Amino acid sequence: MFAWNERRIVMYTIDNLIDKLIKIEEEGSNLYLIISESVNIEKKLQIMAKILSDEEKKHIIIYEEFKKNSTTYDNIEVELATYDRAVGLIYEFSKIKTRNSIKNVRELFKFALIFEKENLALVLIILGLFVKSHEDINSKNYMIVSEIVKEEQKHVNLIEDIIKRYSII
Repeated sequence: MFAWNERRIVMYTIDNLIDKLIKIEEEGSNLYLIISESVNIEKKLQIMAKILSDEEKKHIIIYEEFKKNSTTYDNIEVELATYDRAVGLIYEFSKIKTRNSIKNVRELFKFALIFEKENLALVLIILGLFVKSHEDINSKNYMIVSEIVKEEQKHVNLIEDIIKRYSII
C-alpha cells in the first residue's frame, strides 16, 4: 500500500497584505465613529470625528481598488519572510488604541495626527521590506505599496493642513 502525504504550499500575495492594511483603516474608521457618536461631547467634536471616520472609509475604497488592479499584474507573490514580518508589524500597530478621554477637537486632532503619522511610518517600513536589491524598486509589489504610502501621506497632510488652518493644536 502506498500512502500519499500531500503538502500544501501557501503563497501570499500583495492582496493578502492589503487586506491587513484595510483592517487598520476599518479600525481607525470605527474608532473615530465611536467618538462621533458619543453623546457626552460637543457637537463640533462629533462632526470632526465623523469627517475623520469618512476619510478612513475613503482609504478602504482606494485600497480595495489597489487590490482589484493588482490582479492584472504578474508576480505579486510576497516572500513568506517579508509577509510574516509585515503582518507582525501590522499586528503590533493594531494594538494601539485611544483612551476614551478625547474631550475636545484639539485632543482629537492631536490623536489623529499621531495615529496617522504612525500608520504612515508602518507602511514605509513595510515598503522597505520589499527592497532587497536596487532592482526591487521596479517590482509591482513595491509600486503598489508606494501608492499606499502616497495615500497615507496625503492623509497626514490633510490633518496637518486642518490643524494649521484652524490653529487647532
